[in-house]
Amino acid sequence: MREKLITQLGHIWDELTCGIRWLCLCPSPCKRLITALVLIAVFGGINIYFVANSIYNMGKRDAEKKFLELQHIQPLELQYSKDSINSIKNHELKIKNKNEYE
Repeated sequence: MREKLITQLGHIWDELTCGIRWLCLCPSPCKRLITALVLIAVFGGINIYFVANSIYNMGKRDAEKKFLELQHIQPLELQYSKDSINSIKNHELKIKNKNEYE
């Protein structure tokens, strides 16, 4: 499997170099230098774009997480009577009111 991959990569490299040689038609050292610099600039620009885009997306995801975690403050539910007598009276009143409507 590995040998097959290496041979395929070798064929791709040969095709690429033959294509570059065909484009330049016996390139002089100056043409070779210009071609190498152009390819370095193109691939370097693509690399910088991908790095900057990845950093931007990381920051964007972090910001979305922070905004999703924020919630409105819920009002407190206060209980005005904590003794058992008032709660029993309130319960009895609820039962009476319920029986009156039925």
